[in-house]
Amino acid sequence: MFSTAPLTLLSALIVLLCAPASASLHDDLFNQYLPGELTEIMVGENTVPVYESPAATPLTRGVAIILADVSPLGLTFGQGKQLSDALSEKGWHVVLSLVPVLGYDAATASENIDAEAGNTDTQPHPRQDYRTPSLDYTAYRQQLTLLLGAIEQHTQSHQGFRMVIAQGLSAAAYLDSASAGTTATPNTFVAITPFWPQSDINDRIAGQVANATFPILDISFSEFNKWEQATAADRRMRAETSLKLHYRQVNISSNIFNFSLENYNNSSFIQSVTGSIVGWTRYLGW
Repeated sequence: MFSTAPLTLLSALIVLLCAPASASLHDDLFNQYLPGELTEIMVGENTVPVYESPAATPLTRGVAIILADVSPLGLTFGQGKQLSDALSEKGWHVVLSLVPVLGYDAATASENIDAEAGNTDTQPHPRQDYRTPSLDYTAYRQQLTLLLGAIEQHTQSHQGFRMVIAQGLSAAAYLDSASAGTTATPNTFVAITPFWPQSDINDRIAGQVANATFPILDISFSEFNKWEQATAADRRMRAETSLKLHYRQVNISSNIFNFSLENYNNSSFIQSVTGSIVGWTRYLGW
């Protein structure tokens, strides 16, 4: 009778370890919130939880899509819920979701790196990084594109402006996706500390900000991380020298960060971000 217990435990561990990161993270969200607090939408063949906060004013401004970050600092899902409720009071119908981070296929990455190294006739630079990336950027951007398409379809009955708000990894991937034309062009984009922990991808962010055809509010937090700080000044300079019509960079101290799973009280972080967004939309005439 007891001999099957180790096998049962092993089977359970295998299932947990092999389960997709997206399924695990989305299950955590379903468990965190009570039934009815989250809305389910179909993204491809998967059910994804989103938090919706309807506009609290008779005349709505449009739809704001918030992409929460998986980082424990800044725009987490809990902090994003606070921001959603704050923006709904300003007349926005807000949809909050997040994109799970997937680990890179190490075998495939190594093959690609070896192939690239074999195709060059020059010696690699001593400081060049040939380590296998820890995050699968292509898969992440594809998931983000699918998620945004599903949210757009879910909110197509709502009229008005379209504003996208994203932090960190999501902000970087969204800029890339929007530049490539694989997502719908927003009326404005709020980029909070955009970065990707891979130099070739991170170095493209400043150019994507400068060349974007839509207005951008660029929120930078001091000492957030070295990747974001590496492009902060360049983002502002490239936008200014390219004569980008509607661009604003706001620098805020990172001392206001706090970790939150729930939204008992609006944090200083959310108050600062909300104030910056409201000021930006008023500047745009909304």
